[in-house]
Amino acid sequence: AAQAQYAYPGCAAITDKDFTATTVVSRTNSADIYEPLKMDFQMDADGNVDIFFIERKGAIKFYDGKTKAVRVLGTIAPLEIGGEDGLTGLALDPDFKNKKRIFLYYATKPTFRVSRFNLDPATLALQPATEKVLLEWPSSRGRCTP
Repeated sequence: AAQAQYAYPGCAAITDKDFTATTVVSRTNSADIYEPLKMDFQMDADGNVDIFFIERKGAIKFYDGKTKAVRVLGTIAPLEIGGEDGLTGLALDPDFKNKKRIFLYYATKPTFRVSRFNLDPATLALQPATEKVLLEWPSSRGRCTP
């Protein structure tokens, strides 16, 4: 009832009927999907929504809005996955449609890192050799000081 009364700011013609819920991931912590954390979206010319998402243990995955299939684009390794560490951040380049670049935030053994990677334009496979570390700082895991 409360949602039915919600007005979409700046878009008076939009109603709840303009939205469709689609289940993309129906199970977690399985052999197929393990701790999905962050996601980013792109829409193709036909209106299909593609979803890029990451898993804490290092996988970068892609949900193809046209085929409705999920596939692995690549994996970040080695990672430090103790505690809440791992691959924990994802953003697509603002000009992703032309540049096919992805930004990832992850933990290595001695550091935390924000890096940019290229994806293969045809397959969207992660190209690990293109990593450009943009920001890196030392980790202080296990060292708490009062």
